[in-house]
Amino acid sequence: MLFPPDFNLIDLEACRRHHVMLATLAVTVPVMEFHMDLAQFYEERAIALLQATGRPAHDGNWRLKLVEG
Repeated sequence: MLFPPDFNLIDLEACRRHHVMLATLAVTVPVMEFHMDLAQFYEERAIALLQATGRPAHDGNWRLKLVEG
């Protein structure tokens, strides 16, 4: 027999789910942080380019706006 007779498989399943959740978070959180860092990097570069061309990068709002035309 693989497990002793008094072994509780329900506890094993809860433990497995917990480890799967932790492993998922270990991968997901760094990827989300990378995406946020990348977005901030490109936003800073876009603001620097707008300032270099003499255009205001914002009008009191730090988020960039799409300009048509």
